[in-house]
Amino acid sequence: KPILLLDEPFTGLDAETASSMRDLVKDLTNAKNWHVVLVSHDEDDAVFLADRRFDLSGNQLTERAKA
Repeated sequence: KPILLLDEPFTGLDAETASSMRDLVKDLTNAKNWHVVLVSHDEDDAVFLADRRFDLSGNQLTERAKA
């Protein structure tokens, strides 16, 4: 499967454009069945787009429990 790598993809966009782009990315990744690796400090991005979330702190990568 293709993998889409996104590093802070919506940073610097106004709220309306960021929301539209989140929707577009989600729709495309679902329609194309792509894997996505998203790096973001924005909790809204992660909550909206991710099935699984991880935190990186120091040298430790930990998976967040599903809410």
